[in-house]
Amino acid sequence: MKNILFVLFFSLFALFTNGQVVLSGSSYSQNFDGLANGLPAGWTVRTGSSATSLGTTASLTTALTNWNNTAGAFKNFASADGLTSTSTSTQQSASTDRALGLRQTGTFGDPNAAFVMQVSNTTGFENFALSFKIQSLDVASARTVTWQVQWAVGANPTAFNTLTTVPATLTTGGSTFASTEVTATLPSGANNQSGNLWIRIVTLASSAGANNRPSTGIDDFSLTYSSINTSNPSISVSTNSLLSFTTTEGSPSIERSYTVSGENLTEGITVTAPAGFEVSLSPTSSYASSLVLSQSSGVVATTTIYARLIGNVAGSFSGNVTNTSTGATQQNVSVVGTVNPPLANFTPIATARTQTQGTTVTIAGRVTVGQQFGGLQIFIQDNTGGISVFRGTGNIVQENGLAIGDSVQVQGVLGNFNQLLQVNVSQISKVNTSSVIPAPKVISSSEILQNEGLLVRINDVNIQTTTFAAQTNYSFVPVQVRITQQANSAGYVNPLVGTSITAGTGYIIGIAGRFNTSSQVLARLTTDIVRTGDPAPGSTDDSFDADGTLDVACWNIEWFGATGSGFGPTDETLQKDNAKTVIKTINADIFNLNEIANLTAFNTLVSELNTEGFAYTGVCSSRLSNNDNVNGQRVCFLYKTALFSNVTTRHIFEAIDDSLDASQTPNLLNNYPDADKTRFWASGRLPFTLTADVNIPNSPSKRIMFVGVHARANTSTNPTEALSRYNMRKFDVEALRDTLNTRFANTPIIMLGDFNDDLDFTVATTAGVPNNVTSYVAYNNDPTRFNMHTRVLSDAGLKSTVSFSDMIDHVISSNELSSNYITGSARVSNAESYVTSYGSTTSDHYSVMLRFNLTESSPCSNLLTLVSPADDYSSGTITKQASSTAGKIVATNTITGTANATYQAKAVELNAGFKAESGTIFKAEIGGCN
Repeated sequence: MKNILFVLFFSLFALFTNGQVVLSGSSYSQNFDGLANGLPAGWTVRTGSSATSLGTTASLTTALTNWNNTAGAFKNFASADGLTSTSTSTQQSASTDRALGLRQTGTFGDPNAAFVMQVSNTTGFENFALSFKIQSLDVASARTVTWQVQWAVGANPTAFNTLTTVPATLTTGGSTFASTEVTATLPSGANNQSGNLWIRIVTLASSAGANNRPSTGIDDFSLTYSSINTSNPSISVSTNSLLSFTTTEGSPSIERSYTVSGENLTEGITVTAPAGFEVSLSPTSSYASSLVLSQSSGVVATTTIYARLIGNVAGSFSGNVTNTSTGATQQNVSVVGTVNPPLANFTPIATARTQTQGTTVTIAGRVTVGQQFGGLQIFIQDNTGGISVFRGTGNIVQENGLAIGDSVQVQGVLGNFNQLLQVNVSQISKVNTSSVIPAPKVISSSEILQNEGLLVRINDVNIQTTTFAAQTNYSFVPVQVRITQQANSAGYVNPLVGTSITAGTGYIIGIAGRFNTSSQVLARLTTDIVRTGDPAPGSTDDSFDADGTLDVACWNIEWFGATGSGFGPTDETLQKDNAKTVIKTINADIFNLNEIANLTAFNTLVSELNTEGFAYTGVCSSRLSNNDNVNGQRVCFLYKTALFSNVTTRHIFEAIDDSLDASQTPNLLNNYPDADKTRFWASGRLPFTLTADVNIPNSPSKRIMFVGVHARANTSTNPTEALSRYNMRKFDVEALRDTLNTRFANTPIIMLGDFNDDLDFTVATTAGVPNNVTSYVAYNNDPTRFNMHTRVLSDAGLKSTVSFSDMIDHVISSNELSSNYITGSARVSNAESYVTSYGSTTSDHYSVMLRFNLTESSPCSNLLTLVSPADDYSSGTITKQASSTAGKIVATNTITGTANATYQAKAVELNAGFKAESGTIFKAEIGGCN
């Protein structure tokens, strides 16, 4: 018996507030000390924020929460004021000075999280300025997050203006503890607005670096303003500054814009550009050093002004675009830009890639990735190769107006990021020429690394059903596909994030990349991941069998041996011969075979296998559906005679089936979800067990019980019947689970066969089951007892039937065999590759196979070290063991996604770097091997 040391749970407590901030006097302030009672009026916390959206209102955990709490949520933190980085949890809880906080994780708030204030209106007020403290609270958080302060007006704004702050860059994390005073002045466009004024502190770009994301707080927010003399002339501009400009000598830069308007004017507004810049009312023409906007009845309506660098001489330029009118306060819009000297003597990219890192190279090419990777990084290629181009500040895409297909010139120093070669930019410029979008190079998955940096296409990929998330890798056999960040500070939103795709075969387009020694394809667009057909059935079967391991398979041979229309393949001799071919090719040590409808045909199959040099023994169930109809479907086993001894067979629920046959209803079936209790366990097609001593060469004998199942089938036509069949199957398989756990609690068990449902989500999609929960949910929820080995095939988008895109044939095992399962050995047969017209001549199901290593190591490990990234887990059920008497597990790895991990040892030590993210299940237990 193992004693549970601890279990991590993640939960949020929601508290919502309404209302708006109503301005009065000359200032508004908020210290957030009352967060235990909810958010202050007018404040919300949001996720999913973007350059065009406020985002979705989120919950606040009102309970006092420590800075190092790693669950993703908006939280009630202690303010950094008066405390230190080493303040204890008791000291943090005792502090009455609170801060509105956020802990980001890979699935919460990274990026696109915001602290938002809503002001009812600014009618009668002007000269707005704000200040607040931004606090970096958890020194164990190495990742950094960059924040912006933005404003907008309107009931539901779709455009936001970024304020220039002091300090200019607002960063939390980086293993720092800090409270930084931030100030900013709102432009005149915020003055005297009859609609809502929104102010938000937002992160629109993904965190940078590795390990934990930060705990960020804001505190002591203040907004000051003054009353307007409404009769005075006034000018309003939408922003006080424009993003920086870059171009190459001889070409003007891209344009940037702002809006200007005026009231109570006696003359028009004169707009004047500083030296090196020019302005226009058109984005493409009529640029000049100044222009005049005429007034009508004292009003200049809101007008868009375009500004750009002239670019006629190299150098750095800065100043203000001034907006003036007699009697009105001048409004300035600051501009800054660089005109680079032209580049020359370009090196082919393939040649540049061979240079020593640290070398300055000058290259040119077509853009294959623009804003899709955030704006700090693009990819370019010429006719010799491709490469990453990176600059750690600003946004090289936005500053140069780049898009896929544009021609660019780049100069910089060769370097790498996690072994991905890149040019660290010192100069980049767009060439004024027609766009040409590069075509991807078709390669195989084994050629990714030698084509690093190029836009490539890989065909015949097994795509899994998924909804894409940002900063996530997907194992689409045979490639790893990387989805990048969700959004950037320029407002770009990755279109792949949040989109879904169903399982099938297809192709992947993207950049051939790497993460250290591992290859990746970096997808950019929704058109980069394309499903073209149903999932491929599996791998080459003749590479499955292996000496020295227990090789297990299950296979539904559709109505094997049955004659007549509607009972599977019509040529019974051909079906038998093809079945022999599949069995001999796979050559598993034991098969669970379903839908055996003719015992004579089955016995002939076994006899011919033995005649042809394959020494198998066959045994079949005597319990069939519908009162043991002689023409019904049997559950059978086929095993290698030499490897199995002391064989016994039995039926589970035999006594219950006998009672039903005698028109008696056992108490177990009082809650059966159908009035006809004889429908229990597929109407009598009972689980059939074979228990034997398994004698694999060079391994100790191990007694194992094999449980062959053929669960109740589905219907896809009538929703009422679909739900009824789902409920009956769920009742059946849960009754089986309870029996296995009660009567065979310490028996090594391998349960296999036609489950007639998938292990991730139910295939009974017409049944109306909430969230499409699988009927095998009880097994998924019992990871300490059952290992769902073939769920990885579902996650990989594979299928086990000819006509449907789901895995409904599975193999699972009990915890006694946890250490024996050979990770990665689960696979689906690809019999179609060697059996002509397989689906019509042989079966509508494919065989599913996996392996166990029964060799026992003695003694077991006294020390098991789990480190990133080698031991990171993002899906599946994982059990890691060290000695239960003297062993230790030391972990600095990460558990993310849907992983369900259990660490068992005498001691479990979690060190800096270890994390289990929200949504995962992690358990540390006293116990282990021995």
